[in-house]
Amino acid sequence: MSKARELAELGAVYNSGALSNRNIIINGAMQIYQKGAGTYTNNNIALDRWKFTINGNDEAAGTITQVADAPSGFATSLKLTTTTAESAWAANEYSHLSQLIEARNLQSFGWGTSSAKPLTLSFYVKSSVTGTFAVGIYKADNQAVISNKTYTINSANTWEYKTVTFTANTTNDAINNDNGIGFYLNWHLAAGSDYTGGGSLTDWTNYGGDTFWANGQATNVLYTTNSSTWQLTGCQLEVGTEATPFEHRSFGDELARCKRYFERLLVDVNSSAFALGYGEGASQIRTPFKYETKRSNPSLAVSTAGNWEFVNGVESKTASAVTGSALGKQFGVIFGTVSGATISRVYYARASAGEYIDLDSEL
Repeated sequence: MSKARELAELGAVYNSGALSNRNIIINGAMQIYQKGAGTYTNNNIALDRWKFTINGNDEAAGTITQVADAPSGFATSLKLTTTTAESAWAANEYSHLSQLIEARNLQSFGWGTSSAKPLTLSFYVKSSVTGTFAVGIYKADNQAVISNKTYTINSANTWEYKTVTFTANTTNDAINNDNGIGFYLNWHLAAGSDYTGGGSLTDWTNYGGDTFWANGQATNVLYTTNSSTWQLTGCQLEVGTEATPFEHRSFGDELARCKRYFERLLVDVNSSAFALGYGEGASQIRTPFKYETKRSNPSLAVSTAGNWEFVNGVESKTASAVTGSALGKQFGVIFGTVSGATISRVYYARASAGEYIDLDSEL
């Protein structure tokens, strides 16, 4: 077969789209895990870019972890494990796992125009609970619209490959070209009747309130059965009506994409210099530092796992507290509370292993 024909056929398989940068989802193979284990708490982000939401529950508890259990071609997955079940799932309770996708990354879809493009979602799922689940897209910009699809988990504790296609959204307002939320991509996990009564499933429906949110979700056993599990990996959202093979990106590339939204700066485990600062007063040492460019000015939090020190060739000051703030999308500062610092003297900041600075610019 000629090289020209090979390329032509390859282009047809990929719906005449780009062979790279096809996947809109970040961390779809669940490799990036900067924070570590999470729990069933509302708006919790455990694995990078994946937001867990649970609302109205009064008993359900569990863990969200990265595990080395995945289908062929993948190394890791996101796993939910219920450790305390709800005795009953009420009408006003709901839960979903989402990726909120930045609006600037969705402009090529042409939504709200005659040239709008369809989208295909593909993923691998494994659950101890079988049944019908909903997965959908919700767009809030301008005219709020929603489209939910369903998929079925047929066999318990078995990796299954699923695909759904969302038709081109030609008739509703466009997605704003900004750094806000372009749309929510939701895997519904459980939903009470207050969130599932929005009428029949359609391609795109004007969002008419909460009853539309999880339309199609018919399985809530995940939260009403102790030790139940649900896992996800290999998530890809792309232009076209057919799912193409998963776009594997390098670990470094995926990590860099995640750091636009969240970055955990680990202090060197050997207690070497983190950054240079200076005595701003007798009780405070100010240390500016640089981080990866964020989506917006991030919130900044300093851990308290160990001791921070501010040292030079003359003196060493152990901090009784360390706080910080972001100065913009690339620069921040930490403030060490000390005793007897020398004003304008240069100090370098260091800390024991386990200390970190979190920079959060999530959607």
